[in-house]
Amino acid sequence: MFIVTAKEMYDMDRLAMQEIGLEGKLLMENAGRAVAFKVMEQISVKEKICILAGAGNNGGDGFVIARTLLDEGYQVEVFQVVANEKITGDAYDHKVIYVKCGGNVTHYNGESIQMLKEVDVLIDAHDWYWDERGGA
Repeated sequence: MFIVTAKEMYDMDRLAMQEIGLEGKLLMENAGRAVAFKVMEQISVKEKICILAGAGNNGGDGFVIARTLLDEGYQVEVFQVVANEKITGDAYDHKVIYVKCGGNVTHYNGESIQMLKEVDVLIDAHDWYWDERGGA
């Protein structure tokens, strides 16, 4: 596995899209599925998973992760931490696909924060880390 900086990743994405001709939506699909499969190696299908989705590519990756986990039988909920109008482009397309596949999106408000106390695994697709909450 390679670890790269944000700038290096940006440059690789740009190269893949501009020089090779891959679409951003495909790159997002591949990235999200790779994370989802890595999560599945570590997490039981019985555990409740919450994905924090923000704007931009990370949020789009989050919707792909959520859909992939949902398709594999996981209990997954997306907790959207930005307004709907901030989800645009490829991220918006992946959000629509996730919802059409039966996924649920909860929008942040003061009451919905309680949902985070009821999950076993929290995946941050806003700032990128995942945490096994262990019932915390």
